[in-house]
Amino acid sequence: MIKAPKICQRAILGMFTAIVHTTALSDTLPYADTHWVSVHGDSHNSDYVPLSPSSNVEPYWSALDGAAIFVGPIFDQQNRLYVPTGRGKGTSHLHAFSDDGTLLWETPPMKTEDDMDYGALISAPIVDTEGNIFANDLNQLWSFTPEGTVRWVVDLREYAIEGLFITPVFEANGWVGGVSSDGKVAFFDRQTGKLAVPVFTLPVSQGKPSAPLPPGIWQGGLVEASFHQLLWDILYGRNMAVTNTPAVHATTGRIYITAAAQNPEDGVLFGLDVKPAGIHIAFATPMGGGSGTSPAISPDGKKVYAIDDNGVMIAVDTYSGEIVWSASDTMGQASPSIGPDGTVYSFNGEEGTIVAINGKNGTVKWRRNYHHVAVEKLSWHLLFDRVATVDGLITVTDSGLWTFLDLSYVVDLGPSPFPQPRKVVVAQINPETGDLIGTFDSRDTSGAFVVPDKKGNMYLTLSATASSVFKYGVDPELPFFLRSRLEPVGGLQAFRRRD
Repeated sequence: MIKAPKICQRAILGMFTAIVHTTALSDTLPYADTHWVSVHGDSHNSDYVPLSPSSNVEPYWSALDGAAIFVGPIFDQQNRLYVPTGRGKGTSHLHAFSDDGTLLWETPPMKTEDDMDYGALISAPIVDTEGNIFANDLNQLWSFTPEGTVRWVVDLREYAIEGLFITPVFEANGWVGGVSSDGKVAFFDRQTGKLAVPVFTLPVSQGKPSAPLPPGIWQGGLVEASFHQLLWDILYGRNMAVTNTPAVHATTGRIYITAAAQNPEDGVLFGLDVKPAGIHIAFATPMGGGSGTSPAISPDGKKVYAIDDNGVMIAVDTYSGEIVWSASDTMGQASPSIGPDGTVYSFNGEEGTIVAINGKNGTVKWRRNYHHVAVEKLSWHLLFDRVATVDGLITVTDSGLWTFLDLSYVVDLGPSPFPQPRKVVVAQINPETGDLIGTFDSRDTSGAFVVPDKKGNMYLTLSATASSVFKYGVDPELPFFLRSRLEPVGGLQAFRRRD
């Protein structure tokens, strides 16, 4: 899943980074034939889409203002969008839109946890070849028709699953399910919701303890208050066995997931095979602990990449589980993104740095920061430096890399300086050199995704994580003349191409 950057003593030094290139999806993986089918774009978690969007765009429409959004939009074959939110009781938590912004349907407002609840926020829905939607929340797995009618709902607690699927996936038998945050592997029949194979328990621990919440985070109704700590732990890779999205091999169907090892300080990358006779571990490769990043599979299907809490990336043979190479200082503040040529992209949000890595041997192709963007777009200040921090996962397209840059003043009023975001841009970056191609403005901080569609539209998922921390937690401690005017709006913002 998305991994959050480390927390500064004074505030946040960086923001969250808390998503189709593969071999062709095999007939046994029943994802809809569309360009963005899962949280990281495809079953391989590559974050690549074979489209050529442009940064020459203009605002088109927006929706779900006041709600933090971390995943999606997921698209069906008619270019309809599915987006989850998590504001809590009295609000809906799964929304379907046409690509012109028309709300098609949404789940009934939550009254109890028997309804589609706020846990949906972190779990991207998936769509099958028949257009049926599958999504989960804190305690249930749901299936809907394309029109929003409930087909079936599974109570995960009936199967001794106490956690939630960070994101559901399809597997090679055509079943739907995933790996829960408490380390249970479970799959269900797509037509009936019946358990398809006995639930399997991974040999895991709860991992490293919770990290404290930053002050002011997600206040103002952006996220249900009782979900704040659990959400932060999921984004930060803490206090649960699994906090990531499984990668599913498009050809073999093998499932890969990072987890907390039995020693909570260590991590493990599992390769899992799901057969009608049962689920078994194909391999368990040791790695560093604290991983909040989902694994990603190379375009040729031969390697799977994973990153630990210290920014050490490993490339593992997808069949044997042997480590092919290991590289340090590969950032690791989000799941790695993979280009069609096999280049792996990662970043350090705090440093504002993106790194491109040769997927064959782990050598660095280039490493760049983007502070010059802040210098160009923010006014000069007598007291404060200007910096850019990376605030979103890297989407790879045929026209470049895409991510969010928070443009900040470095405020030094305590034991440690912190970047205070004043402006947010979406950056288009040359994948060969790291050079900036172009930018356009975002209305809020993200920590999530830039997703294009086949019509040239661009969609921004806005979590308002950084902006809420500064609005509600940091700004009140600052003199009025130093406060940021960036408002935590959240929501989904759509842009359309000008040319």
